[in-house]
Amino acid sequence: MTTPKPIVLAVLSALLPALAACTFLVKFNDKEDDDADGGDAGAPVRDSGGGPSEAAPADDASTRGCEGQPDGFAYAPSDPLSRCCGGQRVRIDQSDNCGVCGFKCSPTQTCVQRSGRYYCQGCVVGTTADDTLCETSTKCCSKSFDPKGLCAASTCIVGGSTCDDAKCSAHNAKCEAPSNSSFACYYDP
Repeated sequence: MTTPKPIVLAVLSALLPALAACTFLVKFNDKEDDDADGGDAGAPVRDSGGGPSEAAPADDASTRGCEGQPDGFAYAPSDPLSRCCGGQRVRIDQSDNCGVCGFKCSPTQTCVQRSGRYYCQGCVVGTTADDTLCETSTKCCSKSFDPKGLCAASTCIVGGSTCDDAKCSAHNAKCEAPSNSSFACYYDP
């Protein structure tokens, strides 16, 4: 048995307005990205256990904090100069934290790299090493190696200086004398 076409058309024409009205009950949002709701469209999603899913934190430098971390903690493993100092993210190639946390160059000095280590440079006045210019870093001005006038992490004994481990360990750093340079504090990469 076949259904007469006029009956099918009558039923469809009666249902069509009702079906069209259903689309007005649903709200569609067209977005090119997910920034409008604060989310990250490309972020991995994890289930938080019974509730809605939330974005999982990425494991990169932008999400690693320094709160509670010791001085010298490498918060960005791909950049060995990015360290935690006093709970803050810093770079240790700057005058405020030269080589290690807390070694601050005086206003007349600059933080320089020599033999792979960082030093405050500019503590020789004329031909005299002025240890007071290293007061906020190592408290010892070295004239042993060129360029002369580096604040060195040494015991500062003329003719027999050694690496002063206490100056470095106070900042969770190690002490060494790179070849042809003054003693320096440093962090492992």
